[in-house]
Amino acid sequence: MFEKTKIKAFQFFAKVKSKRIYPENIETDFTTLLSQENLKIAIIDDEEFIYKDALEAKGFSVTQFYSYITPQKSKKSPLKVQNLSKFDIILCDIHDIAKDIYQGSDGVSAINDIREKHPLHVIAAYTGDPGALHKKNQPQTVLDKVFSRDWDIDDFLLNFQELVAIYKNPKKRWQFLKKRLEHLEVSETKIEQVRRVFSENLILSQLLHEKMKWSAIDAYSYAIESESRIDIGALSNHGITAVKITSLLRPLFTGVT
Repeated sequence: MFEKTKIKAFQFFAKVKSKRIYPENIETDFTTLLSQENLKIAIIDDEEFIYKDALEAKGFSVTQFYSYITPQKSKKSPLKVQNLSKFDIILCDIHDIAKDIYQGSDGVSAINDIREKHPLHVIAAYTGDPGALHKKNQPQTVLDKVFSRDWDIDDFLLNFQELVAIYKNPKKRWQFLKKRLEHLEVSETKIEQVRRVFSENLILSQLLHEKMKWSAIDAYSYAIESESRIDIGALSNHGITAVKITSLLRPLFTGVT
């Protein structure tokens, strides 16, 4: 009974504090709260991805696709694209990975298609010709980062940590979420609603972890109440699924999507 009273008090405290506490002002690291799951990385590149071994040595699960188009069973089969929904970070080359579908724009159009299908995934371009993105008038808000094919391994891994930080650092996670919601033209009112829930879940998780020594799995169910205050129906009009938005709001409980 006493434990339930403490939890209710923590929930009330987190809800009140979230009104004026922003993710940028919460000093914590998701790694102390995460359930242990490896980030899943998808590489779309028609050439061998030279950093694959380095990423796997860091503990990431890496899958390379040599085309954005899935292999055809026959020449008469309709062209289909890869299903990337299970991945957390997608690195996509901008040349020769989708030319059978997007003649003239190729990987740039593929990136736009991936972003449309997966509005809240972390997506980066990987290319030896970054200027091509500007030539194609690619909106900056579509991508989360641009990687150069010319980087050595240390430079690549250093820059890749900026994407990993989205899953570990509250400030980076919120900046990512906000950017993605703004790209989808979600209203400021709805974005603030999401921000409140994000802050509330983070504050509550800290309390349960520090005061009651709960694990991420133990704390999981207590995030659901705050998330019910988000208008999922309105967000779904922007292509956002309930599963995806809630997984991003509580990475501290579930680790990855």
